[in-house]
Amino acid sequence: MILGNAQTWFWLYSFRLIYLNKGGAMGWFAVIPFTLVFFALIVPALRLSINKRLIVLSAVLAVAALILNLALTIKIAGDSAAPFRF
Repeated sequence: MILGNAQTWFWLYSFRLIYLNKGGAMGWFAVIPFTLVFFALIVPALRLSINKRLIVLSAVLAVAALILNLALTIKIAGDSAAPFRF
């Protein structure tokens, strides 16, 4: 549940991250993958973490979301010509 909550805050932070680095209207399309990861993996992980018997599945989903979020952040940072600001 802690990992899911931390990734929820990261999803909200990703909007600021894109605003600082990508700027224009086309840059906002970079938020779509973060949103898909949030609703496909993080929300189910948070819902499953309530049930003690499904805590392992919840942890697996949260770790998968963490790996995808890191990969997306590295990809978006690599596409930027200017130094990436956090």
